[in-house]
Amino acid sequence: MAYLNRKVKVHFIGIGGIGMSGLAEILIHLGHEVSGSDLNSNQTTKKLTNLGAEIFLGHNTENIKDATIIVFSSAINDDNPEIINAKSRNIPLMRRAEMLAEIMRLKKGIAIAGTHGKTTTTSLLSTILEESSYDPTYLIGGVVSNLKGHAKVGDGDWIVAEVDESDGTFLLFDPIMSVITNIDLDHMDFYQSEENLITSFKKFANRIPFYGICAINGEDERLCSILSSMKRPYLTFGFNETFDFCASNITYELGKATFDLLLSGKKVMSIKLNLPGDHNILNALGAISIAHSLEIGFDQISKSIQKFEGVGRRFQTIYTNKEFQIIDDYAHHPTAIAATISAARKIAPKKDLLVLFEPHRYSRTKDCWDKFLHCFNDGDKLFLLDVYPASEKPILGITSERLKEDINKLHPSFTVNIKSDNEIIDLINQFKEKNAVLLTLGAGTISSRMKEIVELI
Repeated sequence: MAYLNRKVKVHFIGIGGIGMSGLAEILIHLGHEVSGSDLNSNQTTKKLTNLGAEIFLGHNTENIKDATIIVFSSAINDDNPEIINAKSRNIPLMRRAEMLAEIMRLKKGIAIAGTHGKTTTTSLLSTILEESSYDPTYLIGGVVSNLKGHAKVGDGDWIVAEVDESDGTFLLFDPIMSVITNIDLDHMDFYQSEENLITSFKKFANRIPFYGICAINGEDERLCSILSSMKRPYLTFGFNETFDFCASNITYELGKATFDLLLSGKKVMSIKLNLPGDHNILNALGAISIAHSLEIGFDQISKSIQKFEGVGRRFQTIYTNKEFQIIDDYAHHPTAIAATISAARKIAPKKDLLVLFEPHRYSRTKDCWDKFLHCFNDGDKLFLLDVYPASEKPILGITSERLKEDINKLHPSFTVNIKSDNEIIDLINQFKEKNAVLLTLGAGTISSRMKEIVELI
């Protein structure tokens, strides 16, 4: 990626987040000066410091004194002192997605969109390009073990990034190629209606040029509804031989999947994927379809996928002994939760499956209430933490206690509320000598809390 002639000082408010830190890392490698503030220090802020960024703990007007431009994350409110000071001084403010869209203009862009599976699909495609000597630039919403990070500036022509539909900012992007993994009823506080949500994805799908391609998950009903409105080239993938790319003869063993890859109904090879679950096979098909469009051979695609070692917080084993295992996953929407529990059940069919879930956002919990009553059904026991607010204000009646009561009306004694880390430790001690899996789910603090607890035990 060619360096820009004009260097600027970019300040990130909320720089510790996985998406913000990745952007910051890319800008440092492009030769720009970077600073940022966050409430807490973590591994990403330490890495950025080592790369030359100036990191401030806490938000303060002094932090932005010499900034040329301010980038802020979706978690930052208008009352943030750095935001207020920037506005008073007429320092340009950009949302994270706006900055990413600017960076994507410097390359040939591949954008990965969808309610679920963006990070895994982006990681798989980035791995294929990296292993195929494409030397890509990529920005991923999770740390990928085999890539040793989540952001990189490569010398190749292509940039791969996941784009966020939560606030409509994915419509800022004009990629050459794209993947849409699925459309689910999420972020309805922004979209207000299912029709508005689907219309936005329809617009995104048609943002590619006439010489591009959009890969669409044919298993998703809402996505299939937009096919008749497609004005640009597209292909489909799924489990039906009528799709352009199809996975058949699927088997699972030891947390891995094997399937036959069919192109236009004809088998081209077998694929081994180091991930369980039908949803992850669909993610792999999305990545494979784009790699094939880039004229990467199937043998190379297969070899590359086998190098994929997984993404942090995506079905990640964080503790294991002879009988007991703790698996951590980012799933926080009912559809993703059900898919993740199903995958866990397939790899451990004879073990007790315990689910520890931290609901994420009051608005999502309210909007998906009825689905939350049923998405845990494949588990044997559910433990609910308090709702993680993610900067939202509480909504009357939307609590983990009430959610427990409603689930237990359908499944008596299935759900228990947990209020503290000590209770989590007691839970682990109760089962760690038994034949069981503890699946921890959520997008809030649950992952960091569990890793601290695992260190203690």
